[in-house]
Amino acid sequence: MRSKIIFIIILLTLLLAVTQPSALASSSKSTSHNTAGKSSHRSTKESKASTASAKQPNYLGILLDNHKKIHRTVKNIPNGVVTVTTSKDPKVAKAIQDHALQMYGLMKQGKVVRPFDPLFVALFKYEKHIHHQLTFLHNGLKVIETSKNPYVVKLIQEHAHVVLDFVKRGYNALPDKHPIPPMTAAERRELSAKTKQSHSSHSNKASDKSSTKH
Repeated sequence: MRSKIIFIIILLTLLLAVTQPSALASSSKSTSHNTAGKSSHRSTKESKASTASAKQPNYLGILLDNHKKIHRTVKNIPNGVVTVTTSKDPKVAKAIQDHALQMYGLMKQGKVVRPFDPLFVALFKYEKHIHHQLTFLHNGLKVIETSKNPYVVKLIQEHAHVVLDFVKRGYNALPDKHPIPPMTAAERRELSAKTKQSHSSHSNKASDKSSTKH
């Protein structure tokens, strides 16, 4: 009787070892097929850039798949930009809102999206100089992005127009790299001073917290 039980356990183990890889292979084939069906020209770089992280929901993928359903306006203002991004499709409208929240969350965590793109790297680098005001609409999102620093204003405005290009061209726009705007000597000095001031402020806060704990 004991030998029969052992045999059954071994048999079940072998069956699991055989079925699991096949299930994974089937899942992999299905994913590959769906991706190819939607856009056969997507490169590996585009696939990596289409999501901020493997653990993050891929709202960007939803937006790119449905970019023709999205309407976006961009208005430059003296200290930044005003954008309104909407869709008549409720699923896409929700993805617009979720994607914005996701991106701002990643910025605060110091994570860079599209590390191969100079403009995005610079924008995320100076995140502390950017102020966001989000207004949730029934069909999308209105965002006012501003900065007290003239150079960061340039980055904000340039980024807003790049996103507009994503809306127009979808996946075709993903591989593009975008140069950063030129920086004047005055802008460099001001940005450097503000960055040092910000770091000093954070260091003092950390020191105060440490003293309080002791």
